[in-house]
Amino acid sequence: MISERWYALCEAKSVSNKPTALRRLGLDLVLWRGTDGQVAAAMDRCPHKGARLSTGSVCAGELVCPYHGFSFAAGGRCTKIPVHPNQPIPNAMRLRTLPVAQAHGLIWLWYGAAVADPATIPWFDEMDDRSRTAYSSSLEYPVHYSRIIESNFDVYHFPFVHRSIDPGMGEEVVDLMVEAQDGAINTRGFLQNKRGRRTAFAVNFLPPNLQLLRLSSLFFGVIISTPIDDARTWVWSRYDQTVLRWPIVGRWLSALVLWFEWSVVQSRQDIPILRELEPRQAQPGGNVWVGADRGAARYVQWRARQLREHADAAAAVLQADR
Repeated sequence: MISERWYALCEAKSVSNKPTALRRLGLDLVLWRGTDGQVAAAMDRCPHKGARLSTGSVCAGELVCPYHGFSFAAGGRCTKIPVHPNQPIPNAMRLRTLPVAQAHGLIWLWYGAAVADPATIPWFDEMDDRSRTAYSSSLEYPVHYSRIIESNFDVYHFPFVHRSIDPGMGEEVVDLMVEAQDGAINTRGFLQNKRGRRTAFAVNFLPPNLQLLRLSSLFFGVIISTPIDDARTWVWSRYDQTVLRWPIVGRWLSALVLWFEWSVVQSRQDIPILRELEPRQAQPGGNVWVGADRGAARYVQWRARQLREHADAAAAVLQADR
């Protein structure tokens, strides 16, 4: 994983005052809310004998191990050992906690050494949190996250993989513009068919795994691809549209479009192809690119540089889990 970055873990509404088990970034995590409503996160194992804390409970904002009743505060400190109620608690008896923050309806985890300010959580200004016509949901892909991000730049697969949705979609990419700076990548252009019909598209990327997609001027959405492990990805999306701006019917239309995207476009058309791509991870030299792949190529090259530069920091995160 690319370290020193914020990663979205799950929707904020999915974490309550009960332990929530999650596997993200190759790590087994447990999340819960304290009495103040703030989310806490730790490795999902008790330091005592390694029991799964996510199968325990939350009492007075503290995580309670199901095996022997040890209690842990949000900061990781052990506050109670029932078998020795009157003895000092060893300093080593504490959870390995991880920094998390809540923003844009999601829970984010800082994956790295020095903790960053939550104000640096990446987001697209175009996706207004106050929109009453947007709709969000998620889907698990049996695909490495880098291949999903790479494929989202590749809009010219649409007239082949998704021809049944719009038979008139153009096959040729024209007027492609690609801008890249500090890891952010902005692409825009047109798909043109043989009759001259043009469909505008734009794909923007914010490190480490956010993309904003527009295909025509009617629908747009943010897509976040967070790895579960090396073979699976949690993909979250928030869709919005410009067709209906009335809150109730507009949100219904966005929900319908996103449902169709997950159940048909992705599950039946994209995923069967993505899961068979080789190599499994997007990497420089892994495939032969063409001119229309300039946005995807910029991402793959950026990711490779980041992995090299942050290899030691990422290794330290994983080593601390052992």
